[in-house]
Amino acid sequence: MQGWRRRDFLIQSGAFMAGMVASRGWAQGSQLKVAGIYTVPIEQQWVSRIHKALMAATQRGDIE
Repeated sequence: MQGWRRRDFLIQSGAFMAGMVASRGWAQGSQLKVAGIYTVPIEQQWVSRIHKALMAATQRGDIE
């Protein structure tokens, strides 16, 4: 078996995050805690966009 392809990883990660967001409704008031661990510099475009989106969600109070 070959290792994970990038597309497979992104699909699985997206499904996992969608499940986490959906389960937030069951938590009843507890905030979702998020940590960003990047293996590439934050100057890369996709990492920068994820970081900005997470920071905006933090300011809105959606995540911790």
